[in-house]
Amino acid sequence: MLKEFTPRTYQEGMIREMIAQERVNIWARMGAGKTVASLTALSALKMMGEVTKPALILGPRRVVNSVWSQETQEWEHLAHLKILVIKGTAKQREKLLANVYDYDAVAITYELLPWLCEFFEKGWPFEMVIADESTKLKSFRLGGSAGRRARAIGKVAHCNIKRWINLTGTPSPNELLDLWGQQWFIDKGERLGRTFTDYQNKYFAPPYGEFGKWNPFEQSMERIQNLLSDCTIHVDPRQELGVDEPIVSMVYVELPVKANQTYREMLREMYTEINGQPIEAFSAAVKSNKLLQIASGGLYLEPGKPEYVKIHEEKLEALEEVFHDHDSPLLVGYQFKFELDMILKKFPWARELKGDQDVKDWNAGKIKMLLVHPASAGHGLSLQHGGHRVCFYSVGWSSEHHDQLIERLGPTRQKQSGYDREVYLYYIQTRGTIDTQAFDVVQGKISTQEALMHAMKETLE
Repeated sequence: MLKEFTPRTYQEGMIREMIAQERVNIWARMGAGKTVASLTALSALKMMGEVTKPALILGPRRVVNSVWSQETQEWEHLAHLKILVIKGTAKQREKLLANVYDYDAVAITYELLPWLCEFFEKGWPFEMVIADESTKLKSFRLGGSAGRRARAIGKVAHCNIKRWINLTGTPSPNELLDLWGQQWFIDKGERLGRTFTDYQNKYFAPPYGEFGKWNPFEQSMERIQNLLSDCTIHVDPRQELGVDEPIVSMVYVELPVKANQTYREMLREMYTEINGQPIEAFSAAVKSNKLLQIASGGLYLEPGKPEYVKIHEEKLEALEEVFHDHDSPLLVGYQFKFELDMILKKFPWARELKGDQDVKDWNAGKIKMLLVHPASAGHGLSLQHGGHRVCFYSVGWSSEHHDQLIERLGPTRQKQSGYDREVYLYYIQTRGTIDTQAFDVVQGKISTQEALMHAMKETLE
């Protein structure tokens, strides 16, 4: 059943400005509702006749494949919008775009921008762009593949495109250098400088030594924010949600085709085969555990043994996005040892919580990503000094362990330690899998027994 949309006050502000301004930045973290607000604005602009051609939605692969079109299937007021997701081989993409004007929006990854711009070189069909995770455009001034992507869309940004919306997290002082490239697509350098060099020299001190970096002058953050204030909406959910409640973000991924086949086979038959090796579940509990494994990207080959096979990496990509959502350390909860192994291979600089020294280093700000099994994060463990963000790479069946991990650095501990900052919770969930039931269990919506009964019911059906 489709949900009825009641925008929060700050979402109303986002929607209002996206309609009123032809080019605008929306600075907001995950969980602020940027996607539904953007589509609501697009729908309104379509009805008003302000946008008559398809909009182009740019984003990372996971966001393009799993987020934008899904929003139209969740909200009643967006159900009429038709979004085309472009993926596949070049021939498949060309076929999809043959009827581009039949859609309200086309979603495509940044990686495919050079191809898209070349494909429509003689007839650009988009008059509005929504750049999700617009930091991907920061390399407009540089070479390399990232620079080529930004420059490709840059050729039409100010001549063929009437409206432009940048969606990104609130920049920190360390990210100020990245603003120029994004802002160029809003005003062609009018506010921050015609060239990146002008911007850099005006607001940053040059590096000292071979490995130094450009650091903003003391007043640069305030000066830059003032310059961009007329074209930028800075969203702070705390103003409405309150600091006492964590800000929750559901980060969804999709199972790739082959992984989905493996999952469905285990779901229906309680059996699958990996690299010629049979893997069988003899009960609903065992099957549920194996389904959780597949949803997270791996599968143990034999019970009680560490050997596993990698099924997909979708959650790893989502974790990378979560990590970069905020310039602060991230506490990551995992369930399976293979998840820990996969995360450490992807982020070799991350650290597993093993002992007191890890706790000390985390609280001292020396660890950017700390990996912990919720069962080992019991009473008395204080992690609030090191950060205020928790990501559940997966959730198990224990609501106690789930709650305990949050409480290690939750709102209460933040306040007790004198920190006036919000707590962010991220849940990486694989759509259409048992992740949903596990989440409902730890949230207290259903019991573990009900989840297992649901798993067995699907087997019998």
